[in-house]
Amino acid sequence: MASFPLQVVTPKGMRFDGQAESIVITTTTGQVGIMAGHTNYMAAVAIGKVKLVTEGEARMAACGNGFLSVENGKCTVLANSFDFAEDLDTDKVRADLMTANQLLATAKNGSDKTVAKDRIALANVRLSILENE
Repeated sequence: MASFPLQVVTPKGMRFDGQAESIVITTTTGQVGIMAGHTNYMAAVAIGKVKLVTEGEARMAACGNGFLSVENGKCTVLANSFDFAEDLDTDKVRADLMTANQLLATAKNGSDKTVAKDRIALANVRLSILENE
């Protein structure tokens, strides 16, 4: 199967830099699939699951908010977070979820509530991919 260059970058650094056969990622308007030869494209990425296929093997990941671009055959994902299932620890994710729920319960304003809700959503996505592995 044809491949394309893909880079996934977060504030913590490069999470993936290589050839991909496809990536299915959640955008603010729904899921989108990118394959070799995709037209130039840009979208806002939403918290959600990612399926990345490289060398015929699928890897699942949890992705935070960000942006995706395809330009001249190269795909770039810039995200707040991007964690492959094999890099996640179930106990830590459950603890993160508890902390986020506590933050939501004590949030004083809309901004704090939004941050807490995003943390809850990301923790739930992480748990979901861990349970399906």
